[in-house]
Amino acid sequence: MNKPANTFGFVLILFYFTLSLAACSPKTSLPESKLKKKPAKFILEATKNNQLQYNWISSKMSCSASIDGKNADLNIKLRLRKDSAIWMSISPALGIEMARVLITPDSLKYVNRLEKKYYTGSVLHLYSFSPAKISFQILQNLIVGTQNIKTDKKQTDNHGKFKASIENQMYLLSSINKKAHQKSMEGKKTKDNDGVFYWVLPNTFKVRRIEEVNYSKKQKIIIEHDKYETIKGQEFPMSTKLFFEDTKPLTITIEHSRVELNTPLKLPFSISSKYEPIY
Repeated sequence: MNKPANTFGFVLILFYFTLSLAACSPKTSLPESKLKKKPAKFILEATKNNQLQYNWISSKMSCSASIDGKNADLNIKLRLRKDSAIWMSISPALGIEMARVLITPDSLKYVNRLEKKYYTGSVLHLYSFSPAKISFQILQNLIVGTQNIKTDKKQTDNHGKFKASIENQMYLLSSINKKAHQKSMEGKKTKDNDGVFYWVLPNTFKVRRIEEVNYSKKQKIIIEHDKYETIKGQEFPMSTKLFFEDTKPLTITIEHSRVELNTPLKLPFSISSKYEPIY
């Protein structure tokens, strides 16, 4: 099967749900001593109620990425219709459009103007560009800074449910207690194969940081949302930093500018008859 140029594949990786600023500790202005403990149920409900409400989002994104020693800086014009379509026009830091992408929950279309090639087919084709599975919902949540914190009703009271505590001046929701987490990180056998952690800002109940750990595979995924600005009465993260810790570490930074909410836009996409298909 033919594949597009490595550069273009690298572009699509920019929106893979996995990554972070592992060494950095999130900060907020609210002193920890004044932060009162809340039950996990309260924090989960408050986080859900404070999700960004929108139908359309547009922005200009400045992206930088590094994978296995290779670096790239890109500019992306974004148009997103909630739960329907993600449209991107991608160009080098100082250059003309090199690619255009249109993603729906089921389909993927892109044109690679550098090689004069195009692809139209299943959204599952995204898997070939990343070290793990990507979905439309994952990309959308990453771009807009929303996270659906899922709980399993089948989990028992002593294992698996989120536990609430305070750390780094934020609420921390943990699927595994600190002692078990430390044992698992040291390679000791426990009943937990995975750990999920959410740091939640106490003043807005926005998810500030997410960390997922697969202890058996020794993989770590972190996502951080930062630099929140008020846009049409809602808080929007102007910066997202990501990290995927594996055999080939992947780091990404996305900076938004000129963000607009709820302005319907066209999603122009056409393919030149001179371009060759990618199968």
